[in-house]
Amino acid sequence: MSEALLIETERALLVERIDSLAALEQLADAWNALEPAVPFLTHAWSAAWWQHYQPQAGELFTLAVRDAAGTLIGVAPWHRETLRGRGRVVRFLGSNEVCADYISLVAQPADRKAVALAVADWLAGPGAGEWDMLEMTGVEQNDEAMACLHTALAERGHAAHEAVRWQGWRTDLPGTWDDYLAGLPKSRRTSVRNQIKKLVDTGRVRFRRAETPADVARAFEILIELHQKRRGMLQQAGCFASESFTMFHRELADRFLRSGRLRLSWLEMDDAPIAIEYSFTGGDTVYYYQGGFDPSVSQLGPGWLMSALSLRAAIAEGYGCFDFLRGDEPYKASWKASPRPLVQRRVASRRPSARMRHAAWQTGEAVRRWAAQRWPIAGRGKTSSTTRIAGATQSLSTLMVLIGASHVGTWLVTGSLLPLAKLLAGRRRI
Repeated sequence: MSEALLIETERALLVERIDSLAALEQLADAWNALEPAVPFLTHAWSAAWWQHYQPQAGELFTLAVRDAAGTLIGVAPWHRETLRGRGRVVRFLGSNEVCADYISLVAQPADRKAVALAVADWLAGPGAGEWDMLEMTGVEQNDEAMACLHTALAERGHAAHEAVRWQGWRTDLPGTWDDYLAGLPKSRRTSVRNQIKKLVDTGRVRFRRAETPADVARAFEILIELHQKRRGMLQQAGCFASESFTMFHRELADRFLRSGRLRLSWLEMDDAPIAIEYSFTGGDTVYYYQGGFDPSVSQLGPGWLMSALSLRAAIAEGYGCFDFLRGDEPYKASWKASPRPLVQRRVASRRPSARMRHAAWQTGEAVRRWAAQRWPIAGRGKTSSTTRIAGATQSLSTLMVLIGASHVGTWLVTGSLLPLAKLLAGRRRI
C-alpha cells in the first residue's frame, strides 16, 4: 500500500493507493459502508474480478480517499496494465469481457464531487508519473462524479476525450403488475396474459429462485447449459466458453447470495429447466445480467416468459426499476425500457509520449468513423475490390483534412489506410 498523501481541496482529504489484494480485502467493510447501489461498484465485484482476471502485466491501482479523521469516503476501483505501444493504462476493475455498466467512483452522493476532485489532484500531482492513460468505459453519460473527474483533469492540462459507445436500457416499474401490463401495447399485453394463464397458472411451468448455496450451485449449471445452448444455436461461442468468466461468476454468485444481491431464477416445465435469468440487485433496481433458454421449446417463448415473470416478481418485491443493461436488442424496448447513453472517457497524462499516443488514437478513431461512412455496408452494388481500394487511396487528401495533417496523423493514415481499405473491401456484414 502506498503512503497516504494529503490533498488540499475544499476539505482536507487523504488519498492512498491500494496495490495488493490483501489491502483491497481490508477495505471491504468500509467500502460496503458507502452503500454502492450499482452492483458493479461493490467490493465483491471488484475483488472477485481481480482474483480471476488479474492481467499478467497488471497491478492494482485502486485509490482510497479518506477524510481528516481517516474515514473512507470514496474509492476509485482501478487497476493498471502496461501495454505495448500504449504505456501504463488505468481501467476499472471489472473491465473486458464481463462488461460492467454504470461504473463510477464509489462515494456517497454528498461526497462525490469532493472525491472526484481529490482523485484528480492526486493524478495530476503526486501520482502524475504513475500512469499514461485512463480508459473508462461503460460510464453513464450524466454520471456526476465521472464528469467532474473528466473536467477537472482537462482543466489541469490533460487531453480528454468522451464518446457515446453503448446504451443501457431501463424501465420504470409501477406499483402493480396490472399497471405495468396496462402500459404495454395491446397485442403484447394479451400475449403475456394468455401465456401466463396457459403455462404458469395451470402449473405446467414453475418459477424457481435460488435461495441457498446448494440452489445456486444447481442453478449455475442450468445457466451455463441453457446459455450455451442458445448461443450454440446462433453459432456463437457463448460467454461461459471462457474459463475465467465462468470462475468469476461462480464466485460472484456466492458472494452476492450472502449479501442479498443475487437473483438467480429459472423456469421449469414438466420438471425440466427451460429458461433462466441471472440478475443482481442494488437500491431499488434489478439489473438483468445474463440468461438463456432451451431452443427446443422456443415455440413457447421461454425467454420472454422468463422476462415477464421476472418483471412481475420485481414489482411484487417493491423494486422501482428493471435494468436490461447494455445492448440494443429489440426485446428490451418491447418491455418499455428506455435507452441510457453509456460513454467511454479517455484521459491522457501530460507526459509527451502519452499525449502522442492519445493523438494517434484520435487519428485512428477518425479513420474508423470515416471508413464507416465511406463503406456503411461493404460490397454494396457491383463495385470491385480494386475500385474500392483505389477510391480509398484517392480519398487520402480528404481524410487528412478531416483529422489534421499532424505528424502523427500523417504517419498513422499513410501506414494504415491501404491495409484498412483492403480489409473493408472484403468485409461482409452478417
